[in-house]
Amino acid sequence: MTETADTSSWYTPADAEVDYVGEYRLTVVRHAATTPAASAGAELSAHDPVAARRFAESFGTIETVVDDLGTAAATEGLFAETRADLELVRVGCWGDVIEITDPGLVHRDGSHPVEAEAEALAERYPDAVVIAWCVIDYNMPLGAWKIIHPDGTRLFAADGAKEGDWELDGSVAAVTTAFGITAQDIADADLELGEEGMGPNWDGLCTLALSKVSPLYREGEEGREGRELSVFRVAHTEDAIDDMEEIWLGN
Repeated sequence: MTETADTSSWYTPADAEVDYVGEYRLTVVRHAATTPAASAGAELSAHDPVAARRFAESFGTIETVVDDLGTAAATEGLFAETRADLELVRVGCWGDVIEITDPGLVHRDGSHPVEAEAEALAERYPDAVVIAWCVIDYNMPLGAWKIIHPDGTRLFAADGAKEGDWELDGSVAAVTTAFGITAQDIADADLELGEEGMGPNWDGLCTLALSKVSPLYREGEEGREGRELSVFRVAHTEDAIDDMEEIWLGN
């Protein structure tokens, strides 16, 4: 990639390899308080590229959209291999369901964009479920997870700097109640939902909650088959670039 004025805030060359990989996703499901898409059996709309660009341009970690790279299958994974890949975000807008994958959601030094962006979107869409997470694949995965239900239920969890050290604000029981997650749902998903030491099951709780409000997540990857999303090259904010330089690139 040729450096441009829009992407020149990086210290690391565009072809530098990424030191660490991870998963980073935020999902908004609107009107979840009144007509949950999953329970209503609603069919999702086709992807709206114009709405996807508007959402990307308004997202808190993004300064501007530099280039629209078209659409990709929603079932395709996104793994950054070089620094230039960290400029790529994907946004799906399927009616009431909006999803963004953005490496700028990475956390460091007690700062958690996952929580900040989820809260900002909950304020923007008070009728929506907002669920976000970012997991960094170090020697052991380090993650941050945020769940917001429009009834006011909130949960935030994050790994601490030391093994076994957790930050937890909210109640797993309150989340299961708000989303109508039953004991059978938990058993079927093979989750152990203890308040402490939950480990990688936070991912499972987020996915299970999403499955209760959107058909996109009810059948695993099957709910994504045949769907498209938009791919954008973006210029991130300076704060997001600093976070990505330190965490994904090890600088």
